[in-house]
Amino acid sequence: MTVGIRIALKSGVSLESVQAFAWDQNWNITAATREDERPTRFGWETIDGKTSVSYVEDPYIGISYLTVTGVAVEEVSQAVRASLETWTFAEAMSLLAGAVDRDTKIRGIYISAVSAVRREIRELISAYRGLAGDPDADIRHALLVGIGYTGVNVELRALAEDLHRNDPDEEVRRDAGYLIEGLNLPNTP
Repeated sequence: MTVGIRIALKSGVSLESVQAFAWDQNWNITAATREDERPTRFGWETIDGKTSVSYVEDPYIGISYLTVTGVAVEEVSQAVRASLETWTFAEAMSLLAGAVDRDTKIRGIYISAVSAVRREIRELISAYRGLAGDPDADIRHALLVGIGYTGVNVELRALAEDLHRNDPDEEVRRDAGYLIEGLNLPNTP
């Protein structure tokens, strides 16, 4: 079975530094966007062809990240974390917990969503539940985006459904409805 994770890159990590790392690992290039295409994407596979790494500069959330899939996810992820500046889930949660302004909270939501792995979902759900009552509609919108990046989870879906039914902001309710529609779509390649 192929499994995968995302690794959020810190702001100082450029595509060029990821490319240099991939070169050092002797990975094969499998995909690249043209310079004028957005979002910027780049892909590699390990020399044995059994693990893939995709780089994305995500313009929607302002974060670059790697997605690692295949049979050597743990080994490749450890190599990435040892060589590049990456966010851990714990760092993302610390950022979120210590946020005193709207922009830092939103960034914490996005980074936590991108960096969470299955074993960390409980902590993520707890933090997101706490933020669902934030008086700032932009924070609640960011939660919807975070839920979308995290993927299908019964408790996160329930949180989106609650925002859809009960949020005081009409746009948050509408966007929660769109998210729920998206979560209902079949997950096809």
